[in-house]
Amino acid sequence: MGWANSELPGCELLSPYESEPEEILQDFPSVTVVCQYPPREFSGEMIFDSVCIHPTIQWSSQPVAGLKENLGIT
Repeated sequence: MGWANSELPGCELLSPYESEPEEILQDFPSVTVVCQYPPREFSGEMIFDSVCIHPTIQWSSQPVAGLKENLGIT
């Protein structure tokens, strides 16, 4: 994910790119995809966007419902 934290053209499209598979994966509940964001390498805004996009996040050693799930946003 280091490329996403650069000034390369297209990096500003990371959040929309991350949200696309979420829609597709709703049809395949047995499929798991892992997106890794090293928190020390990304801005708080980028981490927050990721937490908002994904239905489940891994926090420390525990999987927890993402922000959309916690707030009941569909």
